Amino acid sequence: MIRTVLAVVLAAAVLALAGCGVRPSGVLDGGDAPTGLAPGTPVYLVDDAGNLVVRRRGDQLATIGQATKMLLTTTRLGQGLRSFAGDSDVVLELPVTTTGDVITIGLPIDRDEVRAEIGIDQLVCTALAVHQQSGGSPVTRVRLTFVHGPATEPRHCPVLPRG
Repeated sequence: MIRTVLAVVLAAAVLALAGCGVRPSGVLDGGDAPTGLAPGTPVYLVDDAGNLVVRRRGDQLATIGQATKMLLTTTRLGQGLRSFAGDSDVVLELPVTTTGDVITIGLPIDRDEVRAEIGIDQLVCTALAVHQQSGGSPVTRVRLTFVHGPATEPRHCPVLPRG
């Protein structure tokens, strides 16, 4: 019995020292490292269940103003997706200012053109997604101003991390 146990221990030690036949290899090139940025501009839309979902538009990162304009002017949303953020034919860059941890976006629409509270969330989430994708802080909030009607209070996106 003792010889059997000793033989098993000795065999295990020999295998461990032998490295189980694995031989060293040279340096392997694994290609470029991932950057962590998804391609395209994040734009938030609303699905049939009433949830905010992000869709990528274009092939490069846009500014907050460009992304917001993209949301307001997009006509092809995709099956089962809609926007409550209002519509605009704006062609110029939207005014965007940052003071402390608040981004203020001047929208070329009236407040009552935003058809539901989730439309406000679409605009806020789109702006914050671009801000965070550009390396901005997740604690930043967004205030929306309108041609007519009260501005929103600074707010976070309900579906993005807040840091």
